[in-house]
Amino acid sequence: MHKYLFFFSFSLLLGLQITVKAQDADLWKQLAKIKWKSEYNEYIGAEIQLPTFAQEIEALNGKEVEIKGFIIPVDLTGADYLVLSAFPYASCFFCGNAGPESVMEVYLKEEEKFDADSKVTFRGKLKLNYEDSYHLVYMLQDAEPIVIE
Repeated sequence: MHKYLFFFSFSLLLGLQITVKAQDADLWKQLAKIKWKSEYNEYIGAEIQLPTFAQEIEALNGKEVEIKGFIIPVDLTGADYLVLSAFPYASCFFCGNAGPESVMEVYLKEEEKFDADSKVTFRGKLKLNYEDSYHLVYMLQDAEPIVIE
């Protein structure tokens, strides 16, 4: 009986691991499942668009994820902050060819410089931004590069 219980538990864990890996491969597709609602912001004095995240995205909030994307050049704080895009610079959100769900702020554990449009896979904790219009809707915290192409 214990053999079968162990085998069942092991199979279940293996299945969960495969699910997580498959989920990582399609993370940008998952992150695209976002809706927008208008809300008046008194500080700005105007209507702003706030995100409503799908349940599957909500489940990833605060979780460690891996995501591959293209480095977008920004001149802000230095080598511990960057913007990652699902698309190369010429097609990214800032150029008007994609939506805000296709980019994320990346806060690195350690400072590192990357060339613009480099394709990099990062691992870090995903944070969803519900209402701060001064930041992107997705942030990757404590991030570290794991593959640089």
